[in-house]
Amino acid sequence: MISKEKNAVIAPALLRKLRENTGYSEQQASRKLDISIEELIKIEKCEKLITISQIRKFSDIYQYPLVTFFEEKAPEYPHKLKDYRINRNKMINPEVRKAERRAYYLINALQEISEEKSKIPEFSSDYTATQLAQAFKERIQLDKPAVKKSEDALDYYKTQLENKMGIIIIEYPLKAEDVRAFSIHSEISIVVLNEKDATETKLFSLFHEFCHLIKRSSAMCSIEINGEGADQIEFYCNEFASEVLVPTNELRRKLSNIDTSQKSITDLSKEYFVSKQVIMIKLLTNGLIPQERYSAFKKAFDEKLLPKNRYGRRNWEKIYLKRVGKKTVEKVKGAHRLGKISTADALDILNIKSKYAEKFIGEGGYSGSN
Repeated sequence: MISKEKNAVIAPALLRKLRENTGYSEQQASRKLDISIEELIKIEKCEKLITISQIRKFSDIYQYPLVTFFEEKAPEYPHKLKDYRINRNKMINPEVRKAERRAYYLINALQEISEEKSKIPEFSSDYTATQLAQAFKERIQLDKPAVKKSEDALDYYKTQLENKMGIIIIEYPLKAEDVRAFSIHSEISIVVLNEKDATETKLFSLFHEFCHLIKRSSAMCSIEINGEGADQIEFYCNEFASEVLVPTNELRRKLSNIDTSQKSITDLSKEYFVSKQVIMIKLLTNGLIPQERYSAFKKAFDEKLLPKNRYGRRNWEKIYLKRVGKKTVEKVKGAHRLGKISTADALDILNIKSKYAEKFIGEGGYSGSN
């Protein structure tokens, strides 16, 4: 005899809120769930009961734990991100929402296992973006890295901010053209970069988002470097990132010995680990090239935000580390060593498989590089 599966009782409006938190429209969710929009609406309004098996499907697609569907209400984020995307009428990608939930989970988990908090200094609110960048670099003694590869420069700057500021920096596959990065200001602050972006883009995004943290705000950003259509605070954060990475006084000294030819622009972009567009905007805003020169460059500008080629096998150990952050690994390893959390808890926070346990939380710690 075939047993009939029992129906489950869901709190009113819970499913709708979880869907919206996930970033799915009614049409997208119904397609994923393989049901009609009409049926989804009835389920969300509790006009139609669903089974435990169906709830598991919701759990898999919305990527919330099964227990969440039996709560009285959906979890709320304590620090709402200000949406600075250029096209704010467009729904936020589900992958971005997933990364956002992951970021909040890491913040909460690390607050439970560590007493260390982020140490973001305060500066005068009257500072221009250039003054803030200069004061910030002087305060934490941030020098340009003595490396040749942009990947090594990004690793250097990440390490400096993580160790000196106590913030978490992770990369995640956001799969969204309108979200380059986001940041959450909290007792333990976090910056999330788009994993698929070019390294130079990640580096600029890193300091753009850190500017938001200095301003004690949480933000989700498109980071349009030329600033067209951006809010005033986005202009400000772009100028901050530009000044941190390419100091104006230093650039002027260099240009006293070289010209502003295309080759010089390319060489400068490689030296400072930024795109040619950043260098050109820096030259324009400081009166070092005329508007006509920049406009011609912008018209022909074809550098893409995503890397053109990705050949060869991916190093999944490095990907795991980037997605969780070195600072997180350090804190989780310390809590595990002191017996504050179990190995299972550590692997859950790090979101890695058990076969990587020894490499990431063993006595030797992580042996690779970012």
